[in-house]
Amino acid sequence: MKHLTLTILAALTIPIHSAEDPAQADQTISITKLREAKVIGDLGVPLGTYVEIEAIIISGAELRTKEHDGSYLLKVTKVEGKPLKMPPTMSFTVPSHPLAKVANNPFDLYELKHDKRPSQLDSTEIRQLEKDYVGQTVTLKAYECGSFSGIPEEMIWQGPNFHFSTHLQIMFMPWTNPGILK
Repeated sequence: MKHLTLTILAALTIPIHSAEDPAQADQTISITKLREAKVIGDLGVPLGTYVEIEAIIISGAELRTKEHDGSYLLKVTKVEGKPLKMPPTMSFTVPSHPLAKVANNPFDLYELKHDKRPSQLDSTEIRQLEKDYVGQTVTLKAYECGSFSGIPEEMIWQGPNFHFSTHLQIMFMPWTNPGILK
């Protein structure tokens, strides 16, 4: 009888880590389930949903993080004409398309304004380029994408921890902002 009692007590104290464990189920998701799920992004719509956004162009330097120095981000204020209560600040990528008149870094901005790529830019040139760009409100067509990146916590190297993040893929700029680049 003592042996049976000890076995039951030991079984009750061993942590169970299975996909069926309700505590674990709340904290984990299999890649299969992730592929089947509709993941809601920072825009409040499922990732991959093509929407019209209104956003303010900001300089990554304003965030005071190394990760965003030398880039531009979008503070999304509206999605499909509806104001967002908590506007997210998001990184973005832009295809080479003649209608996509936004840039996510100073070199691309220079190229948009001057039709040629600079070999280098100094801080004075960058400030001049940004004068009529940073702070502008733009209307864009975009969708939100997501991916995992970073370095596992167990690694010794410095860098961003392994995490899931999203960004915007800009498709084109509608005719509503023809004067963004003067």
